[in-house]
Amino acid sequence: MAFVIPTAEAIVGLAHLGLVILEGIQSLDEKRSRFTQDFVTNARNQYPDYNVVIIHTNHSRSGIYIHQHVELDFFLGTTIGYEIYFSKIGDPFDLVNLGDGGYINWAFNGYFNRDGNHISAIVQTPPPPRPPVYAVVYDDSQYRGFSQNLSVGRYDWGQIHNDSISSLRVPAGMKVTLYSDTHFQAKSKTFTQDTPYVGDDFNDITSSIIVE
Repeated sequence: MAFVIPTAEAIVGLAHLGLVILEGIQSLDEKRSRFTQDFVTNARNQYPDYNVVIIHTNHSRSGIYIHQHVELDFFLGTTIGYEIYFSKIGDPFDLVNLGDGGYINWAFNGYFNRDGNHISAIVQTPPPPRPPVYAVVYDDSQYRGFSQNLSVGRYDWGQIHNDSISSLRVPAGMKVTLYSDTHFQAKSKTFTQDTPYVGDDFNDITSSIIVE
């Protein structure tokens, strides 16, 4: 689904539509309570990439958000104002309700932590970078002697010690193929795990390597 940004016109239209749906309810408190809950649910369904808050009472807020004020005529001559906030999921957004609680005054939907009348959007922190993963080839058996770290790639003559590899370490999920000639030709042998000795058939004859 394409990322859609809620516009002022769309937010106001969504609010008025929600009110029309509830026009048969006569109790003002019940109508307000249903309206706020329905609004944030419908807004999240229409804009799933956003956290949504609607609030009537005094409040403080901070962070990154789209804001829209709406005045709604709940009954003839009874107009109530609401502040509406859309904050992209993963962006910082905090709001403190400084007035009375309850659905008649506010509602929210999305990914929030709540502490009483204080809500905070759950901010996505990028995972730490993965450390580089290398295969390691050694000139001697039992992982001794000169060693060389090899990331995923192709290594030809001049990039490795020619005719000298005797053991290698292969991280899980990687594959190392040794070739007895340059340009990845002639005899080959593939390894998918740590190998303390490549075997008499391949000891000290490697001239090119592919790491996958």
